[in-house]
Amino acid sequence: MPETQTIPTSDTNKTLYNINGFGIFWRNFLAGFAHGLGSVFVYIVFLIIMAMIFVRVILPTVQPLLNTYSQAMSTMQQVGKFTKPFQNSGTSQNQNTQPNSVPVNIDNSTIQNLLNQFQKQAAQQTQQPQQQPQQ
Repeated sequence: MPETQTIPTSDTNKTLYNINGFGIFWRNFLAGFAHGLGSVFVYIVFLIIMAMIFVRVILPTVQPLLNTYSQAMSTMQQVGKFTKPFQNSGTSQNQNTQPNSVPVNIDNSTIQNLLNQFQKQAAQQTQQPQQQPQQ
């Protein structure tokens, strides 16, 4: 009997024409997965570099504006304590209130005290230039 020769079937001898569909799919899947992981790695490195630039260069110049903003927001919250929410009961609005006005929960004595304080400050500011000695 003649001997039969076997053809080696290792992956190095397979070409596109004699490989099965799963082999093509697997190689393309691995290549795409590696490409995706590389892209994610590069993206993370880019974000880290941008965060470092932001913290070292941009944040020191913007920090005073952020502090001013936070102080303004705290002041607005303190002013919010004097206001009460506008209640719309579905009825027609009172003729004395404007549609965009917000009712304020301040009584007349509080308004009078604030007015007196402002008048005292205005009087002090107008008297200060007169008190300076003329040279």
